[in-house]
Amino acid sequence: MQSFWSKTKETLTIGVGTVADMTGAKKLPADTDYTERYITLTKIEEHLKSLMKSLESFATSLENFGDVQAEISNQYVKTFENDKGEFHDYSLQLDNAAKSCKDTIHSSKKLFLATAVSPLEDALKEIDRLKHESDQRKEALILLNSQEQKYNKSVGKGKVGQDDESKLLQRRAEYHKHHHEFITGVDALDKKKDEIFGKALSEYKKQLNLVVSQMQKSFVQELKDVPNFPAVDSK
Repeated sequence: MQSFWSKTKETLTIGVGTVADMTGAKKLPADTDYTERYITLTKIEEHLKSLMKSLESFATSLENFGDVQAEISNQYVKTFENDKGEFHDYSLQLDNAAKSCKDTIHSSKKLFLATAVSPLEDALKEIDRLKHESDQRKEALILLNSQEQKYNKSVGKGKVGQDDESKLLQRRAEYHKHHHEFITGVDALDKKKDEIFGKALSEYKKQLNLVVSQMQKSFVQELKDVPNFPAVDSK
């Protein structure tokens, strides 16, 4: 994690240095507000992507489990289909129980992904928007610093015109617009973070409970005990 923070801060430092090089400014003041928000945004994005990947993997693994347990029960049906003993009847009941669980898992997967993963996808879309806003802010900062240099040169020559002041004010307004949009956007997302992750957790627990309840019903409550195999003579 320490390495992650170091790389993030290094990237931001390089970004500021690039602005200074392009505008010819010797030094730009550190923008703590922006830096802290950018780190927060990067951290949220990292956790969102990791959680979304895990939830999708969970849904796929659960679906595979449903298929495999149905295959096992079907194998018992095939094994005892010509028998007239207890295992013939039991294999049919086992197969029905397994199919019920498989159907529950498959039919609920789409809804689970929609309710658990979609909010995470929406949050990632908002992050993409904010990252674009950050890029626009950077461009606006470059243009602002360039305009300030031109303005200062005009002041030094005593040739400041109304057009110079107008352009400078325009560049400042453009920069502050994107800066404000980025700061407030990240703060809003960070404030909503608990709700987003909490919703995913709630849906994850709901899906687990649905599958476990169906298995409890099909394999414990409705399925009779496994018949005893004939005793094997050890002699």
